[in-house]
Amino acid sequence: METNQQHIIKVVQHLLEGLNVRVTRRTVRQALESHPAFPSLASLTDVFSEWGIETMAVCLSDSHLLEVSYPFIAQLDTNDEVEYVVVTQVQGAEIVYFHPQAGLVREPIATFGRRWQGISLLTEANKTSGESQYEAKHRQEVQASYRRPFFYTALTLLAMLIAIQAPSWSWLALFAGNVAGLFVCVALWSEEASQSAFSYLKKLCGISPKTDCHQVVNSPAGKLFGWFSMAEIGLVYFGSCLLAMAWGGALVVSTLAWLNAAALPYTIFSVSYQAFVLRKWCTLCLIVQITLWLTFGLHGWVANGYGTAFTSVSVASLPLVAAAFLLVSLTWVFVKPLLEHTRTIRLTERALARFKRSDTLFVTLLDAQPVVAMETMPAELVLGNQDAPVTITVVSNPFCVPCADAHAILEKILAIYPDEVRVIERFAGNTRPEYSDSNRIAQHLIGLSGQPILQEALHSWYTYKDFELLQAAYPADPTIDTARAHHQHMAWCDRTKIEYTPSVFVNGRLLPDLFTINDLLVHLRYVISRCETSGVLTH
Repeated sequence: METNQQHIIKVVQHLLEGLNVRVTRRTVRQALESHPAFPSLASLTDVFSEWGIETMAVCLSDSHLLEVSYPFIAQLDTNDEVEYVVVTQVQGAEIVYFHPQAGLVREPIATFGRRWQGISLLTEANKTSGESQYEAKHRQEVQASYRRPFFYTALTLLAMLIAIQAPSWSWLALFAGNVAGLFVCVALWSEEASQSAFSYLKKLCGISPKTDCHQVVNSPAGKLFGWFSMAEIGLVYFGSCLLAMAWGGALVVSTLAWLNAAALPYTIFSVSYQAFVLRKWCTLCLIVQITLWLTFGLHGWVANGYGTAFTSVSVASLPLVAAAFLLVSLTWVFVKPLLEHTRTIRLTERALARFKRSDTLFVTLLDAQPVVAMETMPAELVLGNQDAPVTITVVSNPFCVPCADAHAILEKILAIYPDEVRVIERFAGNTRPEYSDSNRIAQHLIGLSGQPILQEALHSWYTYKDFELLQAAYPADPTIDTARAHHQHMAWCDRTKIEYTPSVFVNGRLLPDLFTINDLLVHLRYVISRCETSGVLTH
């Protein structure tokens, strides 16, 4: 299932590229993974709607392929599994489509038709389609993409430094062996804890029907005293060996060799247990056991290179080795809960996001909110269709950063639903002197009431926060008593007990605390449909 979900995410990303619709990869993933119906065509329809992309689910025949617009999503039935591809064009008797695994595929329409039952999702975008605040989110995504190359570069430089400083090739080989062992043990613990790290290594766990790392590491023999797993023991062992080698050099080699020898009997037990008891193999476990034998041999090579007896243990090395094992063990004791807690938080956030995407939950909580008397202001700031079935009233403050973010969402809502939604902007304020700048800007915007430039002026202010530019480019109507109108805004806020900005009302009901204006964009299509069918009046 997880692989299928990843494939659908790739399909959606490729479709967006074909439509020239700007949505970050992170947003695509979050929107789909948080949808209760994902993976399904219904989930795709909903997220496309949030980005202003019109969709139509249809059942086509081969003859329709020359009549529809591209790209569109087609559903294929392959080996009793459902797959989605992006059809990009038809040329003569051939069709070209994007497959999440195979990439761009060109094949005869007849061959394609044997797997395609005609089920398709047609899409159409316009100039307003896309993600709200795309530029800022894209910058964050680009910055985040630098982390992995930076990490690998730093790791490479560290490896080069270690190689330069290594006292001998044998010592370097032993150090590299312990690094490999640590790396595989971390991947093994990740598999045991159901973490998502090292997915490319974890693929080794499913190379055949007889391999199952998860079953092996979670078996009774996979834990010491029922709670300390062998993956953790290996992680601490290899990490401690690396630290001891960094501290003690050749001095600790013989001591570590004895510890390595003490671990070898367990490798025989583990292989026997997998072969004769579980009858399942853990590929990563076998790699760790092979690494233990290799490092045992490398200890002898290092000792021989330094002219020391393999069996001789330096008393001076014991404190170093003990300190290394103690430090790594304590570090793991503190780090492990943080790693597990991070995964718990991630799963909880995903569950909450799915919970919040329920249209039924949203309208139930919204209907439970008391209806507020919205009243009518003498200089009302209205955007959108005056007769729309849904009215969104937003109480803002000109210098409120979340208000600027909310306004960007409102612009997206008006672009997607120009006939179904109207937006009313009201400004909170205060009569104290320190609020004079905020009041002056709010009053200037109120002075634009009824002018076609109102939406453009609001966009200019919340984007640039330049009052001189606002005054010069968007002059207020001198016939409007803006101070009096703003005072009425503030009086209404006091009567309504507005506690924060932005406060968002949908048809006179305050948006529930669980939801933000971003969530409103998710559920708005359902709210509009409900209002149109039930004849609910706007407020």
